[in-house]
Amino acid sequence: MASVPDQFLTTRWSVVLAATGDDSTAQAALDRLCRENWSPLYAFARRWGCSPHDAEDAVQGFMESLLERRSLAGVGPEKGRFRSFLLAGMRNHLSDVAARADAQKRGGGVQHVPLDGEAVEESYLAMAAQMPTPERAFDRVWALGILEKAKAKLAEECAASGKGAVFAALFPEKDGQGPEDYATLSGRLGMSETALRSLAMRLRRRWRELIRAELAELVDNRAALDEEMECVQAALMD
Repeated sequence: MASVPDQFLTTRWSVVLAATGDDSTAQAALDRLCRENWSPLYAFARRWGCSPHDAEDAVQGFMESLLERRSLAGVGPEKGRFRSFLLAGMRNHLSDVAARADAQKRGGGVQHVPLDGEAVEESYLAMAAQMPTPERAFDRVWALGILEKAKAKLAEECAASGKGAVFAALFPEKDGQGPEDYATLSGRLGMSETALRSLAMRLRRRWRELIRAELAELVDNRAALDEEMECVQAALMD
């Protein structure tokens, strides 16, 4: 199985930079960025003190402001982490919104991203509502999102290699549900307990590689990648 490549300027930075244009490609790129970053930004706004409705409105307004002000034009991996850019931008946007007594109607450049508001709110309450600061709430949701993206890719790899049943047993979907003990699983899956333990170790190692690969898309050197891995671990320990 492949590990993280030496080339860091890969997919997601390409998406960020593509979103700086004004054509249909830029619109599609910005839409993807909205979808990928909506939940952590929503958690930030909610922990800031916004109601669910106001948090949705604030995230939408911030995303629109990125396009209207061409803010993304000055962003690149050499200028710092995209996550830090989003945090600073959202913080400033919320301050601006609070300073305006009459919230202006928005109509412009970015179409509203159709997301399940109830699901996003439930996720916030379950994962980030108790975080001590908006930044920590953002980091928690961001980190869990990285883990889920990597796990989805691992599931695809396992399905393609005929290990879908093993993946489902070792990585149950239901929150808080741990896997069955190895003795029970080995009998159900028709393999020895030793072989199952070995495979489980390989899959968890591969999951870690895929997590690093996700993070590598938004940094431009290995030192920054190691720091982002540390940030993920810290966010999950809160």
